[in-house]
Amino acid sequence: MLCMVVAVVPISGAVGDQDNSANGASPASGLKVGVTGAEVNEAQSVIVNNKPFGENSSKILGNNTTTNGSLKLGATGDKVKELQQWLTDYGYYSGDIDGVFGNDTEKAVKEFQDEAGLIVDGVVGNDTKNAMANWDKYLAQVQAAAGESTSDTSYSSSKSTSKKTYATAVRSYTKSYSSKWSSGKGTGDCWDNSYALYGSLTSSGTKARIVQYANSYVSNHRSVEVWNGNSWVDYDYAGNGYAQRYYATSHDSSATVIEG
Repeated sequence: MLCMVVAVVPISGAVGDQDNSANGASPASGLKVGVTGAEVNEAQSVIVNNKPFGENSSKILGNNTTTNGSLKLGATGDKVKELQQWLTDYGYYSGDIDGVFGNDTEKAVKEFQDEAGLIVDGVVGNDTKNAMANWDKYLAQVQAAAGESTSDTSYSSSKSTSKKTYATAVRSYTKSYSSKWSSGKGTGDCWDNSYALYGSLTSSGTKARIVQYANSYVSNHRSVEVWNGNSWVDYDYAGNGYAQRYYATSHDSSATVIEG
């Protein structure tokens, strides 16, 4: 079965001038009739795990990043190793740093996204990368205040341990300081909560709408506005006991109306 699959799967990079992702097509597009997605996944899994082409196996197969450079379940390579090291330093991940974005890596990403107030999808896209960068800036400030240099780019076991110590402290402090971030009413992420709140308000006769805009955390935060008889105003999340993660943040009339 495997030999048949590998023979017909258009493996990225197997031919010098072949580019299966040039126009955003899935590497599995163009498969011969009779080859299923499950068979493709089986073949890719064998190549990743058994390395039939030696250390070049990963290069031949390519990786499963999305078209915009995001990392997700199934991705492989050095970028995944960097991600796993970052997650390890901050205490989210304790598995092998092997460059394979598996279930444990995805679980760690989701845990970070939840704590950072991001949409929890397990995909490391621009918003997640920006949040990671912000945490690193915060950590660097803490290390600098403690008199520890962060300019040395070399990596060592002792440096990793030191960073992990500070990262754990920063993460613990942040969770304690901002416990109100997740304490209170609400459901799911800001998108889920906006739809639930919008439905509740409109069913009771209140004129409401959902808007989307960028804030300091993400590029697509959603919150609810209500009509006060003269203009649209932000729903009073604090006064109604909602967790801070759902609060409306500063935005202008250019916010995109999603519903209502």
